[in-house]
Amino acid sequence: MKNFILLIFTFLSLNSIYSQTTACNGSAPICSIGSLPSTATTSPNFGQLACLGSTANGNWYTIKSAGSGLMTFSLHQGNNPPLYNNRDVDFVCWGPFTTPPNCSSISLTDCPSCPNNTSNPGFYPFGNIIDCSYDAASTETLTINAQPDEYFLLFIANFSGLPAQFVLEQTNNPASAGATESDCAPVCGVNLGPTAATTFPDPPAINTVSICNSVMTSYTLHCNFENPPANQATLPYKWYWNGALQPTLTTQSITVTQSGLWKVVVTHPDCGIQSEDSVNIIFSSTPVLTAPATQQGPIGNCNPSFDLTALIPGLFTAPQNSSNYTVTFYTDEFDADSFVNPIPNPSNFSVTTDTTIWVRAVSNSAYSCVDNNGISFLLDVICDASATGNVICAGSNTGQLTFVGAPNAIIDFNDGTNFYNIQLNASGTNTWTEPSTLFANATYYLTNVAVGSPVNNTPLYSTATISVIAQPVVTSFTGTTAICSGSSTNLIFTGTPNATVTYSDGVTTPNPTILLDGTTGIGTVSVSPTVNTTYSLVSIATSGTPVCTNPASGSVSITVNNPPIAGSDGNTLVCETSTATIDLYSLITGEQPGGVWTRTGTGTGGTFDPIAGTFIPAVGATTSTFVYTLTGVFPCGNDDSEVTVNIYAQPDAGADGNTLVCETSTATIDLFSLITGEQPGGVWTRTGTGTGGTFDPIAGTFIPAVGATTSTFAYTLTAVFPCVNDDSEVTVNIYAQPDAGTDGNTSVCETSTATIDLFSLITGEQAGGVWTRTGTGTGGTFDPIAGTFIPAVGATTSTFAYTLTGVFPCVNDDSEVTVNIYAQPDAGADGNTLVCETSTATIDLFSLITGEQPGGVWTRTGTGTGGTFDPIAGTFIPAVGATTSTFAYTLTGTAPCIDDSSLATVNINAQPNAGTDATTTVCASSTTPIDLFSLITGEQAGGVWTRTTGTGGTFNAATGSFTPSAGTTNSTFTYELTGTFPCVNDTSVATVNFSAQPNAGTDGSIAICDNSTATIDLYSLITGEQAGGTWVRTSGTGGIFDPITGTFTPAVGANTSKFTYTLLATLPCVSDSSEATVTISAIPTNVTISGGTTTCAGIPVDLTVTGTPGTLITWTGTPSSFVIGVSGSNVISVSPTLPLTSYTLTSASLNGCTIPIIGQSTTVTVSATPQFITQVPDITICNGGTLNIASQLTSTVPGATFIWSATTSNVSTAAISGDETNIDQIVNLINTFQNGTINIEVKPQIGSCSGISQQILVTVKPIPAITSTVADKTVICNNDSVIITSISNPVATMYNWQINTATGVQIVGGVTNGTSASGIVNLQLALTNPLAAGTISFDFTPVNGICTGATIINAVTITVNPIPGTPIGLPIDEICSGETTNLTISSFPNIAGTTLEWTVIDSQNVTGFVNGTGVAPFTINDVLVNTSSVQGFVKYSVTSKLGNCAGGTTEYIVRVNPLPKPDLIDGHICVNESTGITYQGYVLDAQLSDPNFTYDWFMLNTVTNTYDALPSANGSTYEATQPGTYQVTVTNTVTNCKQTDQATVVTVYPAIAFTSIVTEAFTNDATITITVNPVGTGSLIYSLDGGAWQSSNIFTGVEAGTHQITVEDTEGCTHLTETVEVIDYPKYFTPNGDGIHDYWKIVGLEAKHNAKIYIFDRYGKLIKQIDPLGDGWDGKYNGQNIPSTDYWFTIDYVENNQQKQFKAHFSLKR
Repeated sequence: MKNFILLIFTFLSLNSIYSQTTACNGSAPICSIGSLPSTATTSPNFGQLACLGSTANGNWYTIKSAGSGLMTFSLHQGNNPPLYNNRDVDFVCWGPFTTPPNCSSISLTDCPSCPNNTSNPGFYPFGNIIDCSYDAASTETLTINAQPDEYFLLFIANFSGLPAQFVLEQTNNPASAGATESDCAPVCGVNLGPTAATTFPDPPAINTVSICNSVMTSYTLHCNFENPPANQATLPYKWYWNGALQPTLTTQSITVTQSGLWKVVVTHPDCGIQSEDSVNIIFSSTPVLTAPATQQGPIGNCNPSFDLTALIPGLFTAPQNSSNYTVTFYTDEFDADSFVNPIPNPSNFSVTTDTTIWVRAVSNSAYSCVDNNGISFLLDVICDASATGNVICAGSNTGQLTFVGAPNAIIDFNDGTNFYNIQLNASGTNTWTEPSTLFANATYYLTNVAVGSPVNNTPLYSTATISVIAQPVVTSFTGTTAICSGSSTNLIFTGTPNATVTYSDGVTTPNPTILLDGTTGIGTVSVSPTVNTTYSLVSIATSGTPVCTNPASGSVSITVNNPPIAGSDGNTLVCETSTATIDLYSLITGEQPGGVWTRTGTGTGGTFDPIAGTFIPAVGATTSTFVYTLTGVFPCGNDDSEVTVNIYAQPDAGADGNTLVCETSTATIDLFSLITGEQPGGVWTRTGTGTGGTFDPIAGTFIPAVGATTSTFAYTLTAVFPCVNDDSEVTVNIYAQPDAGTDGNTSVCETSTATIDLFSLITGEQAGGVWTRTGTGTGGTFDPIAGTFIPAVGATTSTFAYTLTGVFPCVNDDSEVTVNIYAQPDAGADGNTLVCETSTATIDLFSLITGEQPGGVWTRTGTGTGGTFDPIAGTFIPAVGATTSTFAYTLTGTAPCIDDSSLATVNINAQPNAGTDATTTVCASSTTPIDLFSLITGEQAGGVWTRTTGTGGTFNAATGSFTPSAGTTNSTFTYELTGTFPCVNDTSVATVNFSAQPNAGTDGSIAICDNSTATIDLYSLITGEQAGGTWVRTSGTGGIFDPITGTFTPAVGANTSKFTYTLLATLPCVSDSSEATVTISAIPTNVTISGGTTTCAGIPVDLTVTGTPGTLITWTGTPSSFVIGVSGSNVISVSPTLPLTSYTLTSASLNGCTIPIIGQSTTVTVSATPQFITQVPDITICNGGTLNIASQLTSTVPGATFIWSATTSNVSTAAISGDETNIDQIVNLINTFQNGTINIEVKPQIGSCSGISQQILVTVKPIPAITSTVADKTVICNNDSVIITSISNPVATMYNWQINTATGVQIVGGVTNGTSASGIVNLQLALTNPLAAGTISFDFTPVNGICTGATIINAVTITVNPIPGTPIGLPIDEICSGETTNLTISSFPNIAGTTLEWTVIDSQNVTGFVNGTGVAPFTINDVLVNTSSVQGFVKYSVTSKLGNCAGGTTEYIVRVNPLPKPDLIDGHICVNESTGITYQGYVLDAQLSDPNFTYDWFMLNTVTNTYDALPSANGSTYEATQPGTYQVTVTNTVTNCKQTDQATVVTVYPAIAFTSIVTEAFTNDATITITVNPVGTGSLIYSLDGGAWQSSNIFTGVEAGTHQITVEDTEGCTHLTETVEVIDYPKYFTPNGDGIHDYWKIVGLEAKHNAKIYIFDRYGKLIKQIDPLGDGWDGKYNGQNIPSTDYWFTIDYVENNQQKQFKAHFSLKR
């Protein structure tokens, strides 16, 4: 079989596949099934390439091998298709390459003397030149011996430069033994990518795309071709998800939403083979972590364990779930970034120092989804210790300190004088007891805690205090010595604040107690003894724990006396007219005898007997109070009771009266005028049955009204009990005014015969009147007795009067009724007719009615529609669709006569419509019901269906449906509607025709091997088909297909084919087809076995089996069967144990076709192989040492020799290869500061069989030497740590150190030596005497594994300084704002040179503080200012330092009290300028009200320039009556803080008088000007009529009338007023009686103006002369209202002693 590449011109459009290039960097891929483009005729000449002396018009190509074996190609060129062999062709091929080659992969001039392969075919390959030919022939041969996936670069030259085509064809069978073929993937392959522009990398494994975005729920995949075809967008693509075909996905790009393995399969149209690519899509999300808080270990635990995994759920926030991620922890940030060296035991991770932990998280489903925020947190190791002191009573020796810390830790502490230490127990606690008796608080200083082995020392800076409570005492016990029985008194205890006092009253058990106030130490108990009692102190005890109790002594005795009882108060009520004697004793209760009666208060009159205790009232007597008094014995006071006799006066309402009125009277009746002798203060009420009118009980008046009746009114004076009320009565007799009612009227038609009740037409009339007919009305029947009227035809409108006679003082009354009478119209009698809607005749509506009067109007009424109606002519023309209609002829009547109408009805019957005929055709196989109504159109409902032709099927006449069935014939159906007379019936026809449906049968198939030649009857493969169809071949090639007989005969080379049998149908039936499939499977071919024939024992040998990919092979080897891979060959490794072993192939199976294999066998010969018995371990020696290896070499086969070779690094040796005789030798480092290595490979060997070699690593270490040893600090503080760093060259793996000398210094924990792997030693150093400095020095020795260097003596010396004492001092607790702190501070113990640094760490409402330093002792003198009105404070933190050593820190609080803040305001006093007398002083106000403030007032003495005290001025205000400067000093009696303020008081003289000038009368813009003289010294302001104040003395736009001018000054010393008049007239008035503008007059006139005013109408007629000082004109002329219009006036008047006249006009509006 030949595979070839042939270029044809139709492929020239595919230049995107085979792009022509002019350089090797752009070589185009080719393969055995592609084709080449036209040759170049203009490409540049590259000069000599390998064997080619000239390379004009060349093209570059890349070939990739698919497997291992030979590829032999024939290359020819020409322009004579189809041979293409008449042009010279030359080539060079380079390779092999592991990646696609380019120009850098080859040397273009590496073989200038290379021969032509035709002259020396065995010359190649040479270097990387595989083959080369410059033969003049038009056909060349290219041979490549390839391994799988190797690349080769091919250059083809067109020496002639003439247009031509290349043809490249593979001449050897790639399936034959030792052959292979080119890989078409670079040509025909595809690669998946996210876009058309990019592809995923193409490694051997499947790509994985992890989408680390929870928001991104879809991903686009695009199929990219290595060499895209022109129709790539329209090719059919197959997409698979997890191996399952997705039939709906057929496009080049798809969007996926599910995780899994996605694969695309597509056939390149230019290659004819399927290509595929896969990608694993994983939808996940990037974890977002939240850093946890610092994790603190247990206090005092110096090696705590932490469960880091317990933190994992809290690292994630919803919706992330920690179970979806793998979390790792790291102690190094770099490790965390690199995901290396995670903590192996995160659930139980122990640390000894504070450690930062870094956290990383990876998605379990997508390992590329990792966190990106790199969080970390701290593990806090609290290697600490603390102590707590207890609380004891003064004088006790039970003081204790309880220590807590790490188990078994040793704690050092002192009290400033004595030094102690204590070891904690296994639980980390212990208690120490103070050996001394304490009377005051004792403070202890914790200095160090030592834990573990080696000892880890931690300095401590905390303190503990044993608190001592002072014994409580009672300093005072007092109380009242005598009380009155039933009362209480206070026992007052004074002593230790917050203490409890126990006392005894001799009776109560247990003894009562009292808690003293926590601030004042005072306690008060209220007692109420009923007998003489002594109260005695027992003891006093402190509150809290412990309770300190102290005995107490002292007592208070109380004497109890009984009080007098004068009884309970009483009272009574009497009238002044009563004469009964009142027993005062009877009015009080429970009194003791022996008391005295007295009369108190203002009561007078009556007879009082103090001896008998009686009182007799009398007329005129007033309410009186009487007191009964009993004298008490001290301390009981007197007791009295009180009797009140309430005496009330008897009222008099006067004598009765009456009057007579008519109900129409509106005069107000004064009821007081009708009674006589009454007292004021009574109440009027209306009594009896009288109604109506207006009664005013407040004013005592009554106004009658129509309908009011005779009424009685009572005037009542209310008496105070026991006096009785008194009343008088007034009767108002009211007579009714007759009422004939309200006029009425009605309208009737002359045709009316109803009797009209005239009484019904008037309203509100009283009975008893008389009816009369008035006016000109005639006709009808009038009955004056009954008051009725009956109209008649011809009667005219008439008037009737109803009259009632009134009784004096009331007058007669009448009412009037008018009856309006109108004529009735006649529209004639109704009529009708009947028509069909199809009629077009005009109907005369007048012809349908009879007897009508002319002048009416035609209208269409009812629901009738359609047709043409002419209301003017009174006609109607029907039309199709018109409905029955009614037409009204109407004559309009005058109300109350009604309109009259007659009706003409046109009854219209609709013509039925059965619709339009229709036909349909259905397939005979159809059973779908046919809706006959859907076939016809435009039909009306209500018709009847009948079948007129055809048989079969189911016809439903009721529903109008027809269901076909087998055998049904063409049918017609008639739909008929019946018409109503005069309309006729209508029909339509629906026709149903049928066509037959063909049946091509059921699909079938058969499977055969490609060596079968038996003819296949295609009809036998399908079933149930009808005859008459046609066969066509739809796929597959080869074999003989007979479409006439429906047979197929396979042949060699035929492939799977499909044949379709089709029967054509007549519409609407569809054609039918069935398919017969013949599946042809290839039999296996070219199965071979080859491989090595000799091997050493235990050494595997490779056998190669070739065949068609997918072929199942059985053989005599293991396993017994295997499948040929996709490359067409399998390499099988065998390990034979027999000296001779044969391997034979027995059968091959492919696609279900199995054949035997004959003659494919190979035999392997096995020789013995020596092996090592033991492995020589790696060796480490020091520089200059000798190897010892030969004695350790052993073999499984005696007589073996040991062959070795070595590579060295930084090592010098005598030999680097040999046998066991020279392997042991001396080794020396070349660079003595670095490690050296020797890698020795040694193997046992006998003959040509070598055993497995072993590697021996020899490490040569340098001997280290210390180059420097330094400390980070050479001077430190007591208990500080120092870091000593020792450096060697080369770097040592261990450094040994020890103390050389120590003066006054020791290592905390007591160690004296140690080791360090890094050369860094961290030591805590402590002074043996904490108050004196000391020194310590160290020796260091370097060690490098087994190699030890020289020791450096006294490598480093450290000086240790003491820590200064804690600051101490007695601060000033409180100061006033503006004072200095005067805070003196030292330290304890005070070591010379100690400095103090202070910083303000807190303050409130205070300024003026600064931070500072000083040498102890030192005084802080800040001037502090309180910025508020409440107490503030400053908190100083003071730290002691000695050099760089910091001591303790003490805090001091200075409280700063605010100063009083008086705020005096400058002011003035008012002084009479002429007399010099101050008539208005000025009150100076400090504007403070605190009861704890005192005030001292002063006035500046201008002579001495000092302030003189103002005697008796001690309040917050002071009234100044003299000018000058005043000062007040305010002192807070609680804090004793004081402050002063000043104010100045000046003199103001008032203005005395002013004058006003008013512009002349009737000025449009009146102005008032004020002149003040004298003006005084104040700032004057002016006001008009109490309005807004102004600084201007002129008022403009002043209205007419009287005005008040006020002049004041802003200082309040001036107040002047004056009244002025502005003369003017109103422009209109409205005399309508509403009280507003009812009169017109000129305002502002006075008698001095001597004015005369005349009013005229527009014609000059004098209407009125009015009094200028009167009410004005009321708008009347001779007592009658005159019209609204403009009127004129003149006024003659005197102004400024001049006679003047003014004229103008105004409007009267009503």
